Amino acid sequence: MVDERYFREGVVGSLLGEGQMKWLEAQLLDCRSPFIILSSGTMWNDSISNGKDSWGRWDPEGRERLFAFIEANRIAGVLLVSGDRHGARGFRIPRLSGFNFYEFEPGSLGGRSGPPIFAKDRANQLFGNAGRYAFGEFTMDATLADPAVEFRLIGDDGTMIHEMRLTRSQLTPPAKPGTDWRPRRPIRLIKPEFGAPKDEREAEATESTESLKIQCFRRDPRGKLCCKSP
Repeated sequence: MVDERYFREGVVGSLLGEGQMKWLEAQLLDCRSPFIILSSGTMWNDSISNGKDSWGRWDPEGRERLFAFIEANRIAGVLLVSGDRHGARGFRIPRLSGFNFYEFEPGSLGGRSGPPIFAKDRANQLFGNAGRYAFGEFTMDATLADPAVEFRLIGDDGTMIHEMRLTRSQLTPPAKPGTDWRPRRPIRLIKPEFGAPKDEREAEATESTESLKIQCFRRDPRGKLCCKSP
């Protein structure tokens, strides 16, 4: 979750500040999870209320920098979450590269009235809900060859309002023409058994295209992980 309020001064400019933006870019590059939930209290898209309070209204350059960074580095599995619309909505955000970001605004537990449910142009709106309480949930399955995530919007009475399934490959930006670079596969950390001393081996499993390669580590006296053969 990013803080896009502290640096806001009521004029168009950076919502995050340069320090937080660089930190976020470093975290995105370092992440090895199949999916990344990138949450902002401000809407990523500009489809409702003419973009009032959205990134496009207050920091379009910052949004473009972030989206372009994710695409250029082929950071896979990014799911956008936002709020502040007094209802629940979902959007597809198309890019010139042909890639689509997906934004989920699942928050309608605290407010049921607000702007129109649907955008004037509904071509990229996935769902809309207002006038009733609801909440959203993500369920992820990282055991599949192509990990999948399911989003569900559920009413306070337990009824299913909307559901959608996406795979990691769908959430992976395309490679630029002439390149053969592929995104890094997620890493699983195999923790030591309960009760084992801290200096016991910690195994980090990295998945290759043919097999699962196990790299073993031991902590040095300062607590730093050092590579050690199995």
